Order: sequence, then C-alpha cells, then structure tokens
Amino acid sequence: MKRKVLNRRQLWRQQKIQSERLTRAEKINAELDHAIQDGHLSDEQTGWVIAHFGKLIDVQTQTGALIQCHLRQNIEAIVTGDKVAFRESQDGKGVVTALFPRISLLARQAGLRQKPMAANITQALVVMAKLPVPTPIVLDRYLVALNLLNLTPVIVVNKADLLEAADPLFEWACTLIGCTTRSKQYFGRPIWCGKIIAH
Repeated sequence: MKRKVLNRRQLWRQQKIQSERLTRAEKINAELDHAIQDGHLSDEQTGWVIAHFGKLIDVQTQTGALIQCHLRQNIEAIVTGDKVAFRESQDGKGVVTALFPRISLLARQAGLRQKPMAANITQALVVMAKLPVPTPIVLDRYLVALNLLNLTPVIVVNKADLLEAADPLFEWACTLIGCTTRSKQYFGRPIWCGKIIAH
C-alpha cells in the first residue's frame, strides 16, 4: 500500500503534536525526579503488574496491597505480569522506577515489530465452549504460541453438558481425551485427562 504524502500544514501539525508530547513527558519525568530527590516517595519496593490502563498501571505489592503507579518515559513497554520496582508517594500512588528481567514474553506481531501482551507466564488455560463455535485455526495459534514459551497449555472445554454427539467440538474433545464410546458420561463431571478439562 502506498504511503500517504502529507502536505506542509499536516507535517507542521504532526511535528507540533509530537513536540507537545515530548515536552509533557519531560515535565512529568522532571516532577517525578524532583519528588524522588525531595524524599516525597518511599524506599523502592517490588511488585507485580496486574493491570494496565494507558499510562497508569496497578501493581500488587508483596503484602497483597494494590498501588496505582505512573510509568516513567524511559522504561520500556510494561505489560501485565511484569515484575517492577516502584516507589510509593504519600497520597497512596506510586512511580515505577525499574523493570526486572522477564522469564517469558507473549507478544503479537504488529507490522514489522512485536507488541508485548503478557510477561512471566507460568500457566495457560485455553477455554473453549459450544458457543461461540470454536475455530481450530485460533486454537492452533494459541497452542503454537504457548509451545514457543515452553508452556504446557490446559484446554478447558466449558459448558460440556450442552454438547451433543454430532457437535464437532464433542468429537474433537472425545478424540483428545481418548473416549471410545462417544458417551456424555465423560462430560457429566469435571475431568482432568491429558491436560484437557471438560467442565
């Protein structure tokens, strides 16, 4: 696809917006540096990112408390699951000061670069149900991605009591679990068989 050519006014506007964003980011960083130097922030603590809201993240401390933290501009993209160092302010908010090395990273391709989605994953559940109708290609993509992270996924077949013998998902689940009778008795209770749960 041919890239759109911008006129002079559009280029000027784009540069102006970029300049304003950089100025704003530098101001926020200066304020955070000032707060750190003045001692308005606590000593560094460690925690895990459990939610991400634009430039704010929720960090769970080692005691289980939730702290809403600002992100510094000089730290790479932080995602859910990252272990971070942060400093808490007197108003109960915090500032992320460092990112610890990641054990694993789940990312998706975004053009020529990878966009991180989650980090430090130790367990993965792939949930499927009768509706919406599961797509084998999507399942394959999940399984390949999790295999690249050296994770053994658990496939959860939810609402298995709604399955009928003619359903492709029923046939597929029976094949994976190893049912030879194609009977619903396997699906009447939660089963953990070959990393597949029918629930």
